[in-house]
Amino acid sequence: MDINTPYLISQIINFAAFACLLIWPILSLATVLVLKNRDLSPLVKAVWTGIVLMVPIMGAIAFFMINPGKTE
Repeated sequence: MDINTPYLISQIINFAAFACLLIWPILSLATVLVLKNRDLSPLVKAVWTGIVLMVPIMGAIAFFMINPGKTE
């Protein structure tokens, strides 16, 4: 039994792309909803919203890592 490696690699890449297409809108929506409830100035909220929408997945991840306006 011989494994077709190029086909397997292409299937893995296709699955990863499909997963990113599903994760992107969910993560962006969750980020915007969390951002809406934060106590930040409207300008900061607008900038973060722009970052989240223009840098699809990394913008949302950066928002949750930096966590602006979160009081502990």
